[in-house]
Order: sequence, then C-alpha cells, then structure tokens
Amino acid sequence: HGLPDLSIRALAVDGRERVWAGTDHGVACIDGNRIRVWTTRQGLANNFCRSILVDRRGRIWVGTAGGISVLDGDAVRNLTGADGIPAGEIFGLREDLDGTVWAGGAGGLMRIVAGEIRLFTEADGLPVRNTNKILWDEDNGCYWIGTWGGGLVKYDGRTFKAYGVDNGMS
Repeated sequence: HGLPDLSIRALAVDGRERVWAGTDHGVACIDGNRIRVWTTRQGLANNFCRSILVDRRGRIWVGTAGGISVLDGDAVRNLTGADGIPAGEIFGLREDLDGTVWAGGAGGLMRIVAGEIRLFTEADGLPVRNTNKILWDEDNGCYWIGTWGGGLVKYDGRTFKAYGVDNGMS
C-alpha cells in the first residue's frame, strides 16, 4: 500500500512518531516503512481530508468535506450533520489545554466538549461563517481564528473581535 493521493492537505505526528497525511482520497498513517490508509470504506465521513489533529488521548481527528472522523485504534466515529456539524469542509482542528476540540469549517466555528458541539456563526459575532485556522495564544489567553473573507478574528472566550481592512489589515 502507498499513499492514497500525492496531494497532501494536512499533516500531523502522533505520540508513537507515526506521520498522518490527509489527502483528497483519504488519510494515510506512515509507520516506518508501512502505510495504512483510511477512506470511506474504512469508515471515514468523507475522503477529502483537510485537517488532522492528534489529541492528548492519542485519537486522530480528521476534518473532511463531510464532517469530522475520530480514529481511536481501529474504531472510527464520525461527527456529521446529525451531531450538529454543519455541512461543508472542516479546514482547521485544534485542541486546547482542557481537552476541548475546536473545528473551523465552511459552516462556522465549532467547540466540541465531551461530545457536545457548540456552533458559532455570525449570530455570535463572527464576521463570516467560513473559518479555517485556529491558534491558541497562551500569553494573551485568547484564540485567533482565520477566516475566508472576514479577516482575522480574536476570541477571548466571550466575544469575537474582527481585524480586517477597516482596522489596519489589508
């Protein structure tokens, strides 16, 4: 078995020094000279993998065009529309210090705590729904969220503040 595709969209390394590569045709785990591939046939929500996160428990979170797949050993659990994940691709995944997983996607910013999903959109103060990258700023105690078309957003746990062309970004 080789890689499912030559276009790599996401990369992560787990605690066992295995490399995880997300592609347009599934996710691959490279362990030494062995490559194991997951696609929809092995249970992924979708083959278009856009982001990968290794959480503190060693689970592999894969953001796809059809939701989030969580690989835990050989088990795959999918978080999709039925769980509160909006339609569209998941472009960013991040785990914070207390184990909360954040996901940025076409349908908004998601906070996932113990299986409960909270969706943030324009109604909550985001300038646009389409979020992609999430960064935890430990020094300032806030998140920085990249968007498509809405600039950069700072979230302090209560409010969103957008930085765009009107306040210095161009």
